[in-house]
Amino acid sequence: MIDPHGESTRATLLARLADQGPDQAWRAFDRRYGDLIVRYACRKGVCFTDADDVRQVTYMILMEVMKRFEYDRERGRFRSYLALVVHRAIGRCKQRSLGTPLEKILLEPITADDPNDSIWEEEWTRTQLGLAADRVRETISHQSLCIFDDLLRGLTTEAICLNRGCSRDTVYKIRRRVSDRLAVEARVIRDEEDELARSLCHAARFS
Repeated sequence: MIDPHGESTRATLLARLADQGPDQAWRAFDRRYGDLIVRYACRKGVCFTDADDVRQVTYMILMEVMKRFEYDRERGRFRSYLALVVHRAIGRCKQRSLGTPLEKILLEPITADDPNDSIWEEEWTRTQLGLAADRVRETISHQSLCIFDDLLRGLTTEAICLNRGCSRDTVYKIRRRVSDRLAVEARVIRDEEDELARSLCHAARFS
């Protein structure tokens, strides 16, 4: 549930991942970012089958480099670091096809291939908004959910009023309420990103 102060038990639960064993942290990472990595790789020209290989190599790289990684939000967001790792995974999957040993790939330093990648930013935003929207859906009434879905599909206020038998004022109130809750959840998800990054560092050292 969302409270007016923007606090959530989800962040606390993520903070406890390290105490539940390394597999729990990696499963949480996969649930949140697995599809993002595959979608991004496909948009960068990787076929779907190889895109899943990119996902797997991303995990292997993270498991290796995060043994020595100290997450510090002040130095940059985790999403930027993850982008570098995924870029590397895409390039290294191509190297694997040329016969480069995986052990050598994992030990190579991470460098920025494209630090201003608009495709990564689009896919990251899509993922974050999807997470926020899913959580908002759990907290609103059936009528609000239907109107929310109508708004997401681009229906006009007039069309929604006609289809749902509600007033313009009702649509405006629901739009404002849902927008406020999406903003709250977006902040919570950003905090969770930090907690998950720290949990992955812990998991990598004990895996």
